[in-house]
Amino acid sequence: MRRKSNGWPQLWPLVFSRLLKVKNMTLVFVDSVFEKHRTGYHHPETSERVARSLHYLERRPWFQDLKRGRFAEISDERLFRTHDASVLETLKAAAEDGGGHLDADTYVSRESLEVSRLAAGASLAACEAVLSSSAANAFC
Repeated sequence: MRRKSNGWPQLWPLVFSRLLKVKNMTLVFVDSVFEKHRTGYHHPETSERVARSLHYLERRPWFQDLKRGRFAEISDERLFRTHDASVLETLKAAAEDGGGHLDADTYVSRESLEVSRLAAGASLAACEAVLSSSAANAFC
């Protein structure tokens, strides 16, 4: 009795040829400004963790071959699609006061507003690149 094919043998040439054509499948969104987000003492999300991770990746030859994505700060219009204006005002006030805890696990530094707007812009650019098939995936 002959087994039915699941279709993969016919698809492999197509998949393989696509992989060969896409030199830079991953689009990378990084910026040294992300290191300015200071989260306070003993917080797990530290700028040092980001800096160390990036330093590790930058020493890998394959990481240098990945294409870098372009991005800018998120606009108020796009920001207000997911956050109320009061969130932005709270962040602005905390940053202008030099930073502090918004709640038990959220710390805002003087540069957090700038960093968070840029990070949100990077995330949007990454999603748009993948959804438009400009990149197979993205790393922020």
